[in-house]
Amino acid sequence: MNQDLYPKKKNIRWRWDGPEGEHITFLNPASGSICVFNPIAAMIFHMSDGTNTIKDIIDKIVEVYSAPSVELVREDVYSFLDFMIKSGVIMMLDDEKEISSREEQV
Repeated sequence: MNQDLYPKKKNIRWRWDGPEGEHITFLNPASGSICVFNPIAAMIFHMSDGTNTIKDIIDKIVEVYSAPSVELVREDVYSFLDFMIKSGVIMMLDDEKEISSREEQV
């Protein structure tokens, strides 16, 4: 996955949740089920607004959580974004244009 792509969440219903507002709850349009993101997944989802690159998201997680391995964070972010793309929750933008084919996202 290209770190210069801009993940953007689609227009779905979601909200901050949890005792300290660190989780995100949303309705998955693909399955119709309610899903809850842990704080790191919530950060990735929240930052997927079309203005942050994948690299921006990785750097922020490393900074906030003092992650010992950038490579591990990168793998986790890629895995999460791939799952969200397949679920129809997030799309990837490249130079403000939606990437339509799955092959271009990998």
